[in-house]
Amino acid sequence: MKPGNNLRNRINERVQEDFRDLEIEYQLMAYIVRENPSFCSLMRRGWLSDEILQSIYDVISETRTISSRPVIKHDMKTRNKMEDEDLLDTCLDDLYEVDTSAFDEKSAKHMMTQVLDLYESRQLLEGIGDILSKMKTFNLGKAKKKLKELSRSSELLDNENSGYYIEDYQQRIEIMDQKEKKSESTEAGDVGIPTGVYKFDRVCGGIMPGEFGVVSGMTGVGKTLAIGCFGITAWEAGYNVMIVSGEMEKAPLEFRIGANLAGIPAMKFRTAELTEEDMQRWDATIKKYEAKQHGNILYIATFHKSFSVEHIENEIIKVQEESGKKIDWLGIDYLNIMDPVSGSGGGSKEWVAQSDVVWDVKALTSDYGLVTWTAGQVRDEAYNKDLYDPSDLKYARAIGETAPVVIALIRTDEDLLANRMRLQVLKMRNAILPKRPIMLHPNMSIMRLNQDVRLGKKTLAGMGKEEVKVRKRTQHVQPKRSLKDK
Repeated sequence: MKPGNNLRNRINERVQEDFRDLEIEYQLMAYIVRENPSFCSLMRRGWLSDEILQSIYDVISETRTISSRPVIKHDMKTRNKMEDEDLLDTCLDDLYEVDTSAFDEKSAKHMMTQVLDLYESRQLLEGIGDILSKMKTFNLGKAKKKLKELSRSSELLDNENSGYYIEDYQQRIEIMDQKEKKSESTEAGDVGIPTGVYKFDRVCGGIMPGEFGVVSGMTGVGKTLAIGCFGITAWEAGYNVMIVSGEMEKAPLEFRIGANLAGIPAMKFRTAELTEEDMQRWDATIKKYEAKQHGNILYIATFHKSFSVEHIENEIIKVQEESGKKIDWLGIDYLNIMDPVSGSGGGSKEWVAQSDVVWDVKALTSDYGLVTWTAGQVRDEAYNKDLYDPSDLKYARAIGETAPVVIALIRTDEDLLANRMRLQVLKMRNAILPKRPIMLHPNMSIMRLNQDVRLGKKTLAGMGKEEVKVRKRTQHVQPKRSLKDK
C-alpha cells in the first residue's frame, strides 16, 4: 500500500470513529419510520453514517408510509437491500425501542441538523485527508477548488426545494397567501427585494434571492448610480447590503451614498466645500440611520480592476463571520472590468473569458442565496440607438442565458433636455415585457437615479389606489354635441 493511501485510510477511520452519533441517527430514523415518513424528504441518505439505516431510508423515501417491522423487511427484500437479515433485525429492534412520544417536527429538525453537521464534518476532514495523501503531486489550484467545494454548507432540503407535485398543492396555496399579504404591506409588492423605482418594482415584483439582474447602458449613463440607489433602497428596507466596486475608491463611493441619503450635492463632497449647515445635515443623517437601522449592515468594498468573483466571495465570508449576519443583497460595479475565476478563457478582455465572468456571478448569487445587481456596457455600435435590443449588450449570450432580469438605462440628447432618463426592460424572467420604457427623473446633483422614489413611503397597493383616484379626477367627460352645434 502506498504511504499516501495509508495516511488517507488512517484519517478516514479516525473521522468515522469520532464524527458520527448513532444514537441521534437512530432517534431520527425512528421518528421518520414510525411517526412521519414524509419527513425524509428534508434530508439525503448520505447524511446517515450507518449503511443499514441508509437502506431503510431508501425504502421509506419510496413508500412514504408508516410501516411495521415485517413490512419494512419485505420491502427491503423485494428491493434487494437486505444483505444481512440478522443485522437488519437488530437494527429494527433498536428503531422500535426508541421512545418517540416526545418527538415532534421541531425536535426532529434539530436532530437532522446535528446529523447534517456530522456528515459535513466527515466530508471536510476526509477531503483534507485526500489532499494530504497526494503531497508528492500536490496542486494548489485543485486543492483550493476542492476545499471550496467542501466548505459550502448544505441545508435541510425542505419542501420548497423538493416534493411531490400533487402533495405540494397546499403549500403553493400558502405561498400565494403570503405573497398577497406581502403585496398589501410592503412597497415591493412581492417577496423580492425592491429597487425603489416604483413602476419597475410593480411589474418585476422585486428581485428574488438567488437571482441576478444586469443594468446595461453606455459609459457614463448612470449604471454605477443605479447600483448604489438599488443598494440604498435594500438597506433602508432592512436587508444586509454589500456594494463592491473595481472602478471607484471607497471614500468617493461612500460620499455618493452620503449625498443620496442627506440630499447634499455630491460636488461639495468631491471638492471638500461643505458648509456648516451641510456638516450638521450630514451628521444628523448618519445619526438618524444609526438609530433607524435595526442591526442590518451596509458594507462597501473596493478592489483593483483585476478582481474576480473569488475576491468578492472572500469578502462576503469575512463580513458574515465578523458580523454574524448573512448578506442579502450584493451590488457589483461592474462586469466588464472583472476577470474570470478559472482564467481558462485567456485574457480578461477576450469574449470567452468575459462570458465566464457572467457565469461566475450567477454561481456566486446562487451559492449564497443573494439578490445581485451588476452593471454591463453595451456594444460600441449601439451608442446612438434610441432603444436597445438584447444583442446590443456585451456578453449578450451569457447574460441572456443567466440573468433573469436585464434592464437598460438610456439618456439621449433629447432626454437630457427634458431632464429625464429611460429605463428599458430587456428581459424579465418569463414575463411579458413593458411595451414602453419607464420614465425616470434623475437628480444627479445628489446621486439619485429617480427623484420620485423619495416622495414618501407608501405601499404599492395604496399608491395604486391613489393613481386610480387621480385618473378619475382628471378625466373630463365631454358633452355630446348636437348637429346644430356642428
